[in-house]
Amino acid sequence: MWIGLPSVNVPEAVLEENNTEIDPLYQNIYSAFSCNTQIIEDNLLLPRACGKESEEIAAVTIKSLFKNYAEAKFAKVLIDCRSSAAIGGPAPSYKLGAKTGLTSILPFSLSGQAGTEAVQALIFSRHIQQIGMAGGIISTVQKMVQPDSRLKTNGYPLADAAASVFISGTQDMTGLWFKLLSVTIKQLTQDWETALKSMVDEVLSQAGLTIQKVQWVVSHRFSNLFLNSVQKILPKSSHLVRDIYPEFDFGCVDSFISLNRIFHKEYPNPNEIGLLSFAGRFGTVGAILLEPQERS
Repeated sequence: MWIGLPSVNVPEAVLEENNTEIDPLYQNIYSAFSCNTQIIEDNLLLPRACGKESEEIAAVTIKSLFKNYAEAKFAKVLIDCRSSAAIGGPAPSYKLGAKTGLTSILPFSLSGQAGTEAVQALIFSRHIQQIGMAGGIISTVQKMVQPDSRLKTNGYPLADAAASVFISGTQDMTGLWFKLLSVTIKQLTQDWETALKSMVDEVLSQAGLTIQKVQWVVSHRFSNLFLNSVQKILPKSSHLVRDIYPEFDFGCVDSFISLNRIFHKEYPNPNEIGLLSFAGRFGTVGAILLEPQERS
């Protein structure tokens, strides 16, 4: 399977509304976890799509795909991934399809894990015949809702963003695209380093490659502990960091944002194999092994 370079939509950083005091809901949460969690003020500066629905910020990225990949207009499947719960009325995936003119597309959704939905979507997509024939679109979106998920142990606050990627069973694609070498998902049962080592070993085994072949890594900015663990497991790889909001976690959108930002810049050898990592709120971790195929 092949995937195109993700298109992304990251709103500008803004202060939250009603930022004069901490919401009572969070006061209770902070009190319960005060022994190990620092209070996050309500006037935190976050990238927020104020007044916009999840479908609205996601639709921007799908329409951008149409400009970059002509084949995307003929996609037959829409996999709608959301880090936060799907809200805003019934059948939000159909609403997203309508906003982008994909009225004859087959939609289904994955949501609620805040990180690994995109990895699961790629695993599922390998078994969907329509994607192999005409391609599909994976849409990922993180939208802060009440109650939001800013409170995370050793983590960063979630912020609004969306990204979409065109996937195809054939390599006849325009622009910059990647060969999907392998993809896997694991459950955290011990510590981060053990789980990530198992994940990396499995994704490399699927592709028949050794760890020395991984030349670059784009990690989900889930937490410092997560990032440090990935670096320990892949010490000789180049660990690439996005140039926009590096301090925030964008849920299932996160690594796609970094991939987009990094590959829009000059990179020494775009043909080298790389790894994308993702983390979810329920202890799930996922990896995608990619090989860039062409520069646009």
